[in-house]
Amino acid sequence: CPNPAATQDRFQRFFEFCGVLMAKAFTQGDLLDVSLCPFVFKRILGTSLCYHDIAAVDPEFYRHNLLWMSTHSIDGILFLEFVVDGPKGKQVELCPSGKAKRVTDSNKFEYLNLLVDYKLNVELQNQMQSIYNGFASVISPMQLQLLGADELEAILCGSPNLDPNELIHSCMLTQGYTHECKTIVILWEVLGRFDASFRRKLLRFVTGSTRAPQGGPVSYTHLTLPTKRIV
Repeated sequence: CPNPAATQDRFQRFFEFCGVLMAKAFTQGDLLDVSLCPFVFKRILGTSLCYHDIAAVDPEFYRHNLLWMSTHSIDGILFLEFVVDGPKGKQVELCPSGKAKRVTDSNKFEYLNLLVDYKLNVELQNQMQSIYNGFASVISPMQLQLLGADELEAILCGSPNLDPNELIHSCMLTQGYTHECKTIVILWEVLGRFDASFRRKLLRFVTGSTRAPQGGPVSYTHLTLPTKRIV
Protein backbone atom coordinates (compact mmCIF):
# COMPACT_ATOMS: atom_id res chain seq x y z
CA CYS A 1 0.00 0.00 0.00
CA PRO A 2 1.38 3.48 -0.80
CA ASN A 3 2.84 5.37 2.14
CA PRO A 4 0.82 8.54 2.92
CA ALA A 5 4.07 10.27 3.95
CA ALA A 6 5.71 9.65 0.56
CA THR A 7 4.78 12.95 -1.03
CA GLN A 8 8.10 14.14 -2.48
CA ASP A 9 8.47 14.35 -6.25
CA ARG A 10 10.86 11.42 -6.40
CA PHE A 11 8.28 9.20 -4.75
CA GLN A 12 5.57 10.38 -7.13
CA ARG A 13 7.80 9.44 -10.07
CA PHE A 14 8.26 6.01 -8.49
CA PHE A 15 4.50 5.54 -8.09
CA GLU A 16 3.95 6.64 -11.68
CA PHE A 17 6.53 4.09 -12.83
CA CYS A 18 4.63 1.42 -10.87
CA GLY A 19 1.49 2.34 -12.80
CA VAL A 20 3.37 2.06 -16.11
CA LEU A 21 4.75 -1.32 -15.06
CA MET A 22 1.28 -2.59 -14.16
CA ALA A 23 -0.17 -1.49 -17.50
CA LYS A 24 2.72 -3.00 -19.49
CA ALA A 25 2.26 -6.28 -17.62
CA PHE A 26 -1.45 -6.20 -18.49
CA THR A 27 -0.90 -5.59 -22.19
CA GLN A 28 1.88 -8.19 -22.48
CA GLY A 29 0.23 -10.86 -20.36
CA ASP A 30 3.04 -10.89 -17.79
CA LEU A 31 2.50 -11.60 -14.10
CA LEU A 32 3.59 -9.23 -11.37
CA ASP A 33 4.99 -11.31 -8.54
CA VAL A 34 3.78 -8.85 -5.89
CA SER A 35 0.89 -8.49 -3.48
CA LEU A 36 -1.00 -5.23 -3.90
CA CYS A 37 -3.83 -3.94 -1.75
CA PRO A 38 -7.14 -4.68 -3.52
CA PHE A 39 -8.26 -1.06 -3.29
CA VAL A 40 -5.43 -0.09 -5.69
CA PHE A 41 -7.23 -1.92 -8.50
CA LYS A 42 -10.51 -0.26 -7.57
CA ARG A 43 -8.85 3.14 -7.79
CA ILE A 44 -7.43 2.36 -11.24
CA LEU A 45 -10.88 1.33 -12.48
CA GLY A 46 -12.63 4.21 -10.74
CA THR A 47 -14.73 1.86 -8.60
CA SER A 48 -16.24 3.22 -5.40
CA LEU A 49 -14.64 2.10 -2.14
CA CYS A 50 -16.37 0.89 1.02
CA TYR A 51 -15.17 0.51 4.59
CA HIS A 52 -14.27 -3.17 4.01
CA ASP A 53 -11.49 -2.07 1.66
CA ILE A 54 -9.32 -0.93 4.54
CA ALA A 55 -9.06 -4.51 5.87
CA ALA A 56 -6.05 -5.25 3.64
CA VAL A 57 -4.35 -1.96 4.58
CA ASP A 58 -4.85 -1.95 8.34
CA PRO A 59 -6.38 -5.27 9.47
CA GLU A 60 -6.15 -4.43 13.18
CA PHE A 61 -7.94 -1.11 12.75
CA TYR A 62 -10.58 -2.82 10.60
CA ARG A 63 -11.12 -5.77 12.94
CA HIS A 64 -11.12 -3.96 16.27
CA ASN A 65 -12.76 -0.69 15.23
CA LEU A 66 -14.69 -0.66 11.97
CA LEU A 67 -15.93 -4.24 12.04
CA TRP A 68 -16.94 -3.92 15.70
CA MET A 69 -18.83 -0.72 15.02
CA SER A 70 -20.63 -2.24 12.06
CA THR A 71 -21.89 -5.23 14.06
CA HIS A 72 -22.68 -3.65 17.44
CA SER A 73 -24.90 -0.88 18.71
CA ILE A 74 -22.86 2.22 19.54
CA ASP A 75 -25.58 4.49 20.92
CA GLY A 76 -24.60 5.46 24.44
CA ILE A 77 -21.27 3.60 24.09
CA LEU A 78 -19.19 5.55 21.59
CA PHE A 79 -19.34 9.33 21.44
CA LEU A 80 -17.89 10.26 18.07
CA GLU A 81 -18.34 13.05 15.56
CA PHE A 82 -17.78 13.03 11.80
CA VAL A 83 -14.15 14.06 12.17
CA VAL A 84 -10.79 12.33 11.83
CA ASP A 85 -7.28 13.21 12.96
CA GLY A 86 -5.45 14.72 10.00
CA PRO A 87 -1.89 15.96 9.51
CA LYS A 88 -0.16 17.11 12.71
CA GLY A 89 -3.13 15.96 14.77
CA LYS A 90 -5.47 18.59 13.37
CA GLN A 91 -9.06 17.42 13.14
CA VAL A 92 -10.54 17.16 9.66
CA GLU A 93 -14.30 17.13 9.08
CA LEU A 94 -15.50 14.17 7.06
CA CYS A 95 -18.57 16.08 5.86
CA PRO A 96 -19.92 19.62 6.13
CA SER A 97 -20.39 20.55 9.81
CA GLY A 98 -18.84 17.21 10.74
CA LYS A 99 -17.76 18.46 14.17
CA ALA A 100 -21.40 19.00 15.06
CA LYS A 101 -22.67 15.72 13.63
CA ARG A 102 -22.81 12.86 16.14
CA VAL A 103 -22.22 9.26 14.97
CA THR A 104 -25.22 7.07 15.82
CA ASP A 105 -26.53 3.64 14.91
CA SER A 106 -28.59 5.21 12.14
CA ASN A 107 -25.66 6.92 10.39
CA LYS A 108 -22.62 4.86 11.44
CA PHE A 109 -22.21 3.24 8.02
CA GLU A 110 -22.09 6.68 6.43
CA TYR A 111 -19.37 7.57 8.95
CA LEU A 112 -17.41 4.35 8.29
CA ASN A 113 -17.45 4.87 4.53
CA LEU A 114 -16.43 8.52 4.85
CA LEU A 115 -13.65 7.57 7.26
CA VAL A 116 -12.23 4.97 4.88
CA ASP A 117 -12.67 7.34 1.95
CA TYR A 118 -10.49 9.84 3.79
CA LYS A 119 -7.80 7.29 4.64
CA LEU A 120 -7.66 5.64 1.20
CA ASN A 121 -8.58 8.49 -1.11
CA VAL A 122 -7.75 11.81 0.54
CA GLU A 123 -4.58 10.80 2.40
CA LEU A 124 -3.30 8.84 -0.60
CA GLN A 125 -4.56 11.19 -3.31
CA ASN A 126 -1.15 12.14 -4.70
CA GLN A 127 0.26 8.62 -4.61
CA MET A 128 -2.77 6.98 -6.20
CA GLN A 129 -3.08 9.71 -8.83
CA SER A 130 0.53 9.06 -9.82
CA ILE A 131 -0.15 5.31 -10.16
CA TYR A 132 -3.26 6.07 -12.19
CA ASN A 133 -1.40 8.50 -14.46
CA GLY A 134 1.32 5.94 -15.13
CA PHE A 135 -1.22 3.22 -15.91
CA ALA A 136 -3.30 5.53 -18.11
CA SER A 137 -0.20 6.55 -20.11
CA VAL A 138 -0.10 2.99 -21.48
CA ILE A 139 -3.73 1.91 -21.55
CA SER A 140 -6.86 3.87 -20.74
CA PRO A 141 -8.69 2.47 -17.71
CA MET A 142 -11.89 3.27 -19.62
CA GLN A 143 -11.06 0.31 -21.85
CA LEU A 144 -11.21 -1.97 -18.79
CA GLN A 145 -14.66 -0.99 -17.54
CA LEU A 146 -15.99 -4.50 -18.14
CA LEU A 147 -13.48 -5.83 -15.63
CA GLY A 148 -14.03 -5.91 -11.90
CA ALA A 149 -11.24 -5.08 -9.47
CA ASP A 150 -10.87 -8.76 -8.53
CA GLU A 151 -10.52 -9.71 -12.20
CA LEU A 152 -7.91 -7.02 -12.84
CA GLU A 153 -5.95 -8.21 -9.81
CA ALA A 154 -6.11 -11.82 -11.01
CA ILE A 155 -4.88 -10.86 -14.49
CA LEU A 156 -2.00 -8.75 -13.18
CA CYS A 157 -0.91 -10.71 -10.12
CA GLY A 158 -2.25 -14.21 -10.67
CA SER A 159 -3.18 -16.44 -7.77
CA PRO A 160 -0.99 -17.47 -4.83
CA ASN A 161 -2.92 -20.74 -4.61
CA LEU A 162 -1.59 -23.64 -6.67
CA ASP A 163 -3.69 -26.73 -7.31
CA PRO A 164 -1.33 -29.75 -7.72
CA ASN A 165 -3.79 -31.42 -10.08
CA GLU A 166 -3.82 -28.38 -12.35
CA LEU A 167 -0.02 -28.35 -12.36
CA ILE A 168 0.06 -32.03 -13.33
CA HIS A 169 -2.25 -31.45 -16.29
CA SER A 170 -0.18 -28.43 -17.38
CA CYS A 171 3.13 -30.29 -17.63
CA MET A 172 4.56 -31.61 -20.88
CA LEU A 173 6.83 -34.56 -20.17
CA THR A 174 9.86 -35.14 -22.41
CA GLN A 175 12.85 -37.47 -22.69
CA GLY A 176 10.57 -40.49 -22.79
CA TYR A 177 8.81 -39.77 -19.50
CA THR A 178 5.07 -40.40 -19.22
CA HIS A 179 2.62 -39.84 -16.42
CA GLU A 180 2.76 -43.58 -15.72
CA CYS A 181 6.54 -43.62 -15.10
CA LYS A 182 7.40 -44.46 -11.50
CA THR A 183 9.59 -41.34 -11.15
CA ILE A 184 6.76 -39.08 -12.28
CA VAL A 185 4.20 -40.85 -10.09
CA ILE A 186 6.46 -40.34 -7.06
CA LEU A 187 7.01 -36.69 -8.05
CA TRP A 188 3.26 -36.02 -8.06
CA GLU A 189 2.81 -37.85 -4.77
CA VAL A 190 5.50 -35.73 -3.15
CA LEU A 191 4.02 -32.56 -4.66
CA GLY A 192 0.66 -33.48 -3.18
CA ARG A 193 2.25 -33.54 0.29
CA PHE A 194 3.90 -30.13 -0.13
CA ASP A 195 2.36 -27.24 1.76
CA ALA A 196 1.37 -24.05 -0.06
CA SER A 197 4.77 -22.44 0.56
CA PHE A 198 6.73 -25.26 -1.08
CA ARG A 199 4.31 -25.40 -4.01
CA ARG A 200 4.93 -21.73 -4.67
CA LYS A 201 8.69 -22.39 -4.56
CA LEU A 202 8.28 -25.14 -7.14
CA LEU A 203 6.22 -22.83 -9.34
CA ARG A 204 8.95 -20.18 -9.10
CA PHE A 205 11.57 -22.80 -10.08
CA VAL A 206 9.56 -23.80 -13.15
CA THR A 207 8.09 -20.46 -14.24
CA GLY A 208 10.02 -17.74 -12.42
CA SER A 209 6.90 -16.65 -10.50
CA THR A 210 5.32 -17.80 -7.26
CA ARG A 211 1.85 -17.08 -8.63
CA ALA A 212 -0.23 -18.98 -11.14
CA PRO A 213 -1.91 -16.98 -13.92
CA GLN A 214 -5.64 -16.40 -14.02
CA GLY A 215 -7.24 -19.73 -14.80
CA GLY A 216 -4.49 -21.66 -13.03
CA PRO A 217 -1.34 -23.31 -14.43
CA VAL A 218 -3.33 -24.62 -17.41
CA SER A 219 -3.15 -21.07 -18.77
CA TYR A 220 0.52 -21.60 -19.56
CA THR A 221 1.26 -22.77 -23.09
CA HIS A 222 2.98 -25.71 -21.42
CA LEU A 223 5.23 -26.43 -18.51
CA THR A 224 8.26 -28.60 -19.21
CA LEU A 225 9.86 -30.55 -16.42
CA PRO A 226 13.66 -30.54 -16.25
CA THR A 227 14.80 -33.09 -18.82
CA LYS A 228 18.06 -34.06 -17.19
CA ARG A 229 17.59 -37.61 -16.02
CA ILE A 230 18.09 -38.00 -12.29
CA VAL A 231 19.92 -41.20 -11.42
